[in-house]
Amino acid sequence: MGKDAAERVMRRRFVVRGIVQGVGFRPFVYGLALRLKLTGFVRNDSGGVTIEVEGAVPRLDDFAVALRNGDAAARAHRRDRAARACAARGDYFCDRGEPGATRGAR
Repeated sequence: MGKDAAERVMRRRFVVRGIVQGVGFRPFVYGLALRLKLTGFVRNDSGGVTIEVEGAVPRLDDFAVALRNGDAAARAHRRDRAARACAARGDYFCDRGEPGATRGAR
C-alpha cells in the first residue's frame, strides 16, 4: 500500500514575479519554511524569486496557501508552481539571496 498524503514527501518549485525584491520577501519565505519544517532554498533571480521546498504534502500545501496570501510588502503579480524530483540533500532550508552568502537553518 502507498503512503498517504501526510507521509508522502514531495518537492515543489515556486517562481514568484513582481515586487518581491528589497521588501523582505525572502526572509518571509525563509521563516515560513522553517516554521513548516520544510527543506530547500529561496533565491533572487533576474525577474523575482525562486523557491524550492521539500517536505510532507500537507506542509507543502500550507506553504502554498501562505505564499499565495503573501507578505504585506510584496506585490507578486505571477506565481508559478511545479512539482520537482526530491533532492534529499539535507535537512535544512537556506537563503541563497546574495551571491556568496548563504544562510541556513535546520
